Amino acid sequence: MKLAPKVSVISDAARQIESTIRRSARYLDEEQFAEWQRLFLPEAQYRIFAYSHELRKEMCWLDLGMGELAWRMNNADRFVRDRCEKTRFVDIVEIQVGENEATTYSNVQIWTTDLEGQTSLYALVSYSDALVERDNEWLISNRAVRVRTRILSAGSHIPV
Repeated sequence: MKLAPKVSVISDAARQIESTIRRSARYLDEEQFAEWQRLFLPEAQYRIFAYSHELRKEMCWLDLGMGELAWRMNNADRFVRDRCEKTRFVDIVEIQVGENEATTYSNVQIWTTDLEGQTSLYALVSYSDALVERDNEWLISNRAVRVRTRILSAGSHIPV
């Protein structure tokens, strides 16, 4: 008996959501901060969490609305900051789509290339995103970043 090939059906909404998540990584890599910010609702929240094995609990490293986060990004050059190039590799593990809202879970590798051209792993993180559809576009309403790498270079001022 010959079986038909297995076909995976991905909805248009899931494709659009995947594109939003991948563009969010690309815009950070290219430091296109205004484009990155446009992928988020104005009232969106951005949080970074890390688990402390010493304290045996989760810590919130950052909890900002888009207004304050946008100010930090737009003024990043006023601060001492890491000038190394970052490259994000996003593996979207799960997309759950509702009528006009969705959630996603992604694993992200962030690689850094220093000014001499040497590349190394910077951080391993995961994104838990909530998205809503507005005017036929999927926008991020909440991003929770879970950082597995807890020793990072100082002064990035750019979201992971």
